Amino acid sequence: NNHNTLYQTANHELLSSRAGFQVLTYRYYDNVRHLLDMNGMLTDIRQAAPGSVILFHTCAHNPTGMDPTRDQWSQIADIMVERRLFPFFDCAYQGFASGDPDRDTYSVRLFVDRGLELVCAQSFSKNFGLYVVTIFILRKNHLGERVGNLTIVLNNPKPIKNICSQMLMIVRGNYSGPPAHGARIVTKILNDPQLYEEKCCVQIMATRMRQMRSQLREHLERLGTPGEWSHITRQIGMFSYTGLTDRQVTHLSDSYHIYMLSNGRLSMCGLTTKNVEYVAKAIRDALTISLFSIRIVNCHYVSRVGSTAAVPTAPPDVHAVQEFSQLCADIKAQLETCGAIDTKKRKIVEKLLECENVVNTNANRLDEQKRDLLLLSIS
Repeated sequence: NNHNTLYQTANHELLSSRAGFQVLTYRYYDNVRHLLDMNGMLTDIRQAAPGSVILFHTCAHNPTGMDPTRDQWSQIADIMVERRLFPFFDCAYQGFASGDPDRDTYSVRLFVDRGLELVCAQSFSKNFGLYVVTIFILRKNHLGERVGNLTIVLNNPKPIKNICSQMLMIVRGNYSGPPAHGARIVTKILNDPQLYEEKCCVQIMATRMRQMRSQLREHLERLGTPGEWSHITRQIGMFSYTGLTDRQVTHLSDSYHIYMLSNGRLSMCGLTTKNVEYVAKAIRDALTISLFSIRIVNCHYVSRVGSTAAVPTAPPDVHAVQEFSQLCADIKAQLETCGAIDTKKRKIVEKLLECENVVNTNANRLDEQKRDLLLLSIS
């Protein structure tokens, strides 16, 4: 019996492990190509033992924003049936992918049509605006009313009473009697034909997030930001997996007060028409500073970065000195246009001038100066 083994992408490890599952991961996202790693995903799921639980995001995958196509969902369902695996759907962003709540649940309905029993945890926190914020100051305050729906699909009705009994025990042990206000709001809307048909609010939110994606990509490309940015508009939902590194994210928070997760996940809901260009310029700055480090590393005679050895075993040739001088000139020119924070820009420019003077006076100190410049650029 492998029902205590749960395969997931990344987001539920704490919850799953606390529930007693052996938590394993399957490949999902290709960080190099910024695409769904479909082959890796299918390979890993196919290797799962029969009875294992496989956790999927119904739509608007968090954190990558990359969803399988309908054809790819069909391939996944084929393996689930073949390997007798149990699907668990996390439906947290229904309506935020396409703007149509019905369309966004295609994957769940497909699996049901294929005869798979499953569990679907459906959240109304985001699409109904019923979100809880917990504040720890002098005491804990709960603001908001998170609410959701747990759907269990069975092929045989006989276990229904047993399942309900187990669920009641879990509820009793966890929270006993939850607040009813949020649930009543959702119930009112879903059971009122007129309110139910008023899906424009979700469509507006989904449309706005797509517009912010387009504008962010347009600004990044117009500014000549290093890299390729089509993945910003290929992704959907509330989040974008930007591809920024931990160091680049730290630069954004320290220099521009732009905050995101260390893995580069950016919340599209935080972008507006007034700040999207500012964010794009900051990203360009972070990537430009990073490229300085790469160019210095790739420059001839850079060896043992961080070593205490200041002088190379052989003096550098004239070409190496000229190459370093050109590198310094290029970096200074880019700093003038990249919008780097003034303090760091000034320090780097000052170091560039110092490096050029030292190298022109004593070429044997070339490695030492490149090492110092590198350490400053990545600090």
